Amino acid sequence: IKEKLNITDNDFIVGVVSRYEFWKGHEFINKAAAILKKRNKHQNIKILVFGSKGSYYDTAMQQINELGVEDVVISKGYINDPVALFKVFDVHLHVPVNKYVENCGINIIEGMISERPQILTKSGYAWQSADHMRNAYVVDYQNAEAIADAIEFMKNHKEIAMDLAAEAKRDAIRIYGLKTKVDKHIALYQSFGNIMDVQLDLQLQ
Repeated sequence: IKEKLNITDNDFIVGVVSRYEFWKGHEFINKAAAILKKRNKHQNIKILVFGSKGSYYDTAMQQINELGVEDVVISKGYINDPVALFKVFDVHLHVPVNKYVENCGINIIEGMISERPQILTKSGYAWQSADHMRNAYVVDYQNAEAIADAIEFMKNHKEIAMDLAAEAKRDAIRIYGLKTKVDKHIALYQSFGNIMDVQLDLQLQ
């Protein structure tokens, strides 16, 4: 995969798995790249974006050109198997613009179970699972500077980043594992049964 994507051992890869929609936060990812470049600290950082061409694609490409970050933010198109891809990421970045827009965000769980350090806003599944500096680096919504700071932190503190990733993997198994899902389904069905019993008792009374 690294060879196919022209990734060298010296590159620090920030991976984004996200369709091009405004609410996915591409505007602030692009601006974060510009901040890093202005600080002259982007060095070997590459932000690789994997996602289909949604309604925000043309705007995002124009912004990348205007900011002069074509060498930092690189669109790689849609991929069928993101799980295999996560292993080439040094950091997984997912930053929807508020807590409501991302209904789930399966790639959040994919990043957790792949044991990748994550930079996240608390949207979708991250709303219930992301805990700043315990299992992820959580940033504010629509905050390019915070995203840039987080990328620098992850790059400069790799041991801490991997500790966050290890904790995220444990949480993925605990929160989203098969046994948990089955247990919650059974509890839900049982609660319906209890409601039906109460309703029947009331009718009999």
